[in-house]
Amino acid sequence: MNNTLTGLDHLTVLLFVGLAITGFLLLLAILLQITSGLFWARSPQKFKEDVTKSAYKKEREIGLRISHLIFVVVPPFFVAFLLILCWLLLK
Repeated sequence: MNNTLTGLDHLTVLLFVGLAITGFLLLLAILLQITSGLFWARSPQKFKEDVTKSAYKKEREIGLRISHLIFVVVPPFFVAFLLILCWLLLK
């Protein structure tokens, strides 16, 4: 059952969407890890000013917890989407 616009079946499209979403979440986790959790609503200049301020300690903790949660939960889904997609394309 092929989609006439893309030439891909629904499972392949779902796998590509799953890869895109999990890839985005992993990128977000990497950015949170690099910026010590202060990535949410700052320009790079403001980030440099706020990185050492104790007033943003709670925000840093929450950002790092979210990053850790993403790194624990998302990679198995990313790998599964990638393996299934490779299996389908090589079949």
